[in-house]
Amino acid sequence: MKLSACGYVLPVRKVLIDLITSALQSKPKLDRAEMVVLNFRDPSYSPQTGGYHPVEIGIVDSRIVYITEFSYVGCGSFSELVIELDFEFKAGVFQQMGHHYPIERGVELFEMWQRNFCHYAGNGIYSVEVTCC
Repeated sequence: MKLSACGYVLPVRKVLIDLITSALQSKPKLDRAEMVVLNFRDPSYSPQTGGYHPVEIGIVDSRIVYITEFSYVGCGSFSELVIELDFEFKAGVFQQMGHHYPIERGVELFEMWQRNFCHYAGNGIYSVEVTCC
């Protein structure tokens, strides 16, 4: 699958495209899937010890349609993963901790998120799972 790098409302950097493309190489025959979902997980992340937040990236027709970052909220056994950041390219909105905004207002936040995520992923922080839907 050749991932499109152009035409996004937010500035998707080549390093993110390359990172996703590399993860996709582990899964053959992706061109037949209606949707591909990549899950990036820090195996040691927990509500007790913290760690790097899980990230999910959805791809449809060789384009990123969403990027979602999760975090734990709550205490102890009552903790649960919730959406912290959500960039919905197709819908044209982004969400931060339950508040929705036009995606154009998220440029600076997306650039910071993207830089950090690519750095963490490049250092092997995450295990990656690719799912075809």
